[in-house]
Amino acid sequence: MVKDDMKVDLLIKPSSSVRGLMDLDRGKVDIVTTDEPFESIIAELETKGYPVISDDFQVQGLGTKKIGLY
Repeated sequence: MVKDDMKVDLLIKPSSSVRGLMDLDRGKVDIVTTDEPFESIIAELETKGYPVISDDFQVQGLGTKKIGLY
């Protein structure tokens, strides 16, 4: 049984991998998923003038083709 004080609200917001990482970096979301390599997302952001410190993120495989960033 789930108590009311243990309730979790989940908001799913479709986005691109690049936009998702930007939102994560800015604190707008707590976790993102992608099927693109993390290094590719970082490189694309850098070409757009948005440098990201990759050490600030945890990357976790979620299967054979997905990763989660938090």
